[in-house]
Amino acid sequence: MSFQVSQDEISYSAPGDTPMAAVNPKEGASLADKKDYRRAVECLGDVYRADFNPLTSTKPVRLSALGQQAASAAKNIETLCLVVKDEATADRVAAKLRSVVRAKSAKFDGTKVTIEKGDQPVVRAVVPDAATQRPGRLMISDVDPRMAVTDL
Repeated sequence: MSFQVSQDEISYSAPGDTPMAAVNPKEGASLADKKDYRRAVECLGDVYRADFNPLTSTKPVRLSALGQQAASAAKNIETLCLVVKDEATADRVAAKLRSVVRAKSAKFDGTKVTIEKGDQPVVRAVVPDAATQRPGRLMISDVDPRMAVTDL
C-alpha cells in the first residue's frame, strides 16, 4: 500500500487497485464512490475512528468495518459492521455473533446484534465498553467477534 500526505489531503492506493483519495480526489476515486464502503459507513455512524478490512466481493462477508464512538471519556462503544452478500448470510453471521457474545458474556455484556436487511444487508454489533476496558479492544485484544465471521 502506498500513502501520500500533503497539508490538506491523504491519498492512498493498494497494489493492483486504482488510485484512491480520501476526500475530494484530484486523481482516482474516493472510497465514498464504492457502494459497500458507503453502506459500512452508514452502519458505523458518527465515529472518531474507523478500521476497514479489505473489500472481497467473492466472499459472503464482503466488507467489515470497526468503529469507536465516545459520548464521554468514560463511555465508549465499539461498532462492528459487516456488509454481506445476501439476507441468508446476514442471518448466519448474526447467529454466529450472538453465539460468541453468549459464550463470552463477561467480555461482551450489553452487546446488541442487529440486521439491516434489504438490497445490501448489514449485520451490526454494538459493544459497550466499561471504563476499565481500552477503546479499540475489538481490534487489539478481544477479537472474538471479528474472528467468528472470517470463515463464513
